[in-house]
Amino acid sequence: MPDFAAAYTETRDRLVELVRPLDEPSLAAIVPATPEWTIKDVVAHLTHVAGAYAIGHHSYSTQDANEFAVALSDDLPTIDRWAQDGVDERRGRSRAGNMCSSFSGSG
Repeated sequence: MPDFAAAYTETRDRLVELVRPLDEPSLAAIVPATPEWTIKDVVAHLTHVAGAYAIGHHSYSTQDANEFAVALSDDLPTIDRWAQDGVDERRGRSRAGNMCSSFSGSG
């Protein structure tokens, strides 16, 4: 079985390394894959998701991959709102470094 925890940790560490040194104008750049979100918004989203899963606050966190795919397709508007709420909560933070610290602490 793949070591998902190690893969997550490696991905998180790489992301933090890339984002932490960015200044506010760089963080305000639009992400082509998510044209309504900036780099800072994507970091906020990842922080929100990691934190929620770490403390078991997402209903899909305990489902297997097949159950997750079915639930996801049935409930996209709710998931979209949940994801956007996490971004909105963190949008006022002054620097991505603050979010990276939170991300590193899974919250």
